[in-house]
Amino acid sequence: MTRPSLAFATDVAARLLEGGVLERHEGHRVVRTPANPAFRWGNFVLADAGADLTAPERWAAAHAAAFPGAGFVSIGVDEAEPHVDEAAWTAAGFTVEHAVVLEAPAARIAAEQPSPSVAVEEVLDDAGWADVLAIELELGPPDDPASAPFATARVAAQRAATARGLGVWLGARPDARIVSALGLYPLADGVARYQNVGTLSRARRQGLAGALVRAGARAALERGRTRLVIVADPDGPAIALYRRLGFTGTETQVQLTRLAPPA
Repeated sequence: MTRPSLAFATDVAARLLEGGVLERHEGHRVVRTPANPAFRWGNFVLADAGADLTAPERWAAAHAAAFPGAGFVSIGVDEAEPHVDEAAWTAAGFTVEHAVVLEAPAARIAAEQPSPSVAVEEVLDDAGWADVLAIELELGPPDDPASAPFATARVAAQRAATARGLGVWLGARPDARIVSALGLYPLADGVARYQNVGTLSRARRQGLAGALVRAGARAALERGRTRLVIVADPDGPAIALYRRLGFTGTETQVQLTRLAPPA
């Protein structure tokens, strides 16, 4: 039996907390983020578990119908271990991205005592959120003209959700500025999903991200969530940290993206 994707379940739940909208259609769902039309994974089509994925252009047409003039196509696959004919999708001009879905009991991650040398705080004021935005801007594509508006709108949505008590953002401040940050959304079924773990390049390799992940686990427990979910690039530097902290890979998330139709 095909099992739905925990990554996309928590992705969709997070987008809804940020003001997104979910529409149900036969064989798929449409996730919209009206306030941020450049957000590819806030404006996407999610193929239902077991859907026929053998015709990429049919899915591209479904995205175009939902998001006319978007300039991109983003298709998610709602399966824990998706089986996709990658050659057919790449031949149609899509990039096939794989991410590792990692889980851990919150109590295990929270058990390690915080480092006294790392000051972790909730992000609450204008200055703190400006620092969060600065991290997002540094980590974003440097030559993409849409990157700054996208990041600004996304951080605004995260701040609004946090202000409504729907999530918590944490920052590490080794000096005058927050230089490392992450978000955490408490969701249904005892699950909490991490968001946007990031550190400025000048502040890396100081243990800040690890301290924040552990602080996030404690925040999850305080909010009655016992199961942590985080998604990572299998080839990125962060996944080794998450595994060292005690996270275990349980699923694969597949995202199919095309930035422009073939010429």
